[in-house]
Amino acid sequence: LNVLVGPVLEVAAYGQAPQTLLAPLCGLDVLWNILLVPYTLGEIPSGMQIAGCFLLVAGTALTAACGPHSEPPYTLDVMRERLLTDSALTYISIEVVLFIAGFLYIQRRPFGNRRRGLVLGCVAGGIGGNLFCMKAAASLISGSWSGGLPYVLHVWTEDPLPLLVTACAGLIGLLHF
Repeated sequence: LNVLVGPVLEVAAYGQAPQTLLAPLCGLDVLWNILLVPYTLGEIPSGMQIAGCFLLVAGTALTAACGPHSEPPYTLDVMRERLLTDSALTYISIEVVLFIAGFLYIQRRPFGNRRRGLVLGCVAGGIGGNLFCMKAAASLISGSWSGGLPYVLHVWTEDPLPLLVTACAGLIGLLHF
């Protein structure tokens, strides 16, 4: 149920609340895994795993407590301001290159290899941590529907940016499965 309904509810939540309040909740999956693994798989977490979990929970709490609790609406103009700049395009290009390099590295290493696991964690964290597209797509969907059908058609047909952002959010959502 969580695998099918969870991502839909997550996108709906991103359309209604700031990223800094919602994104940290995703990090709590690790806490639940560490707490439940003795009962579900019969494994005992190592000291390093517990320490890492503690750091993750502390970072999650700090992000939720200290981050902004409100944000301006994500409109097409805001997305253009943030995405169509030299720094954003450079960042996106570097991320894509690092993801491709990570995927190529992972494919050449056997299962159980520690370095493979580290790179896999970095790639997954990089993808999961870039929720701007998810937030922007959810906000665009929510905002455009509140403007009525003519506004929906205007937003989604006049400019390729909403479709690109939504496609990226969809890919991130598929990778969460």
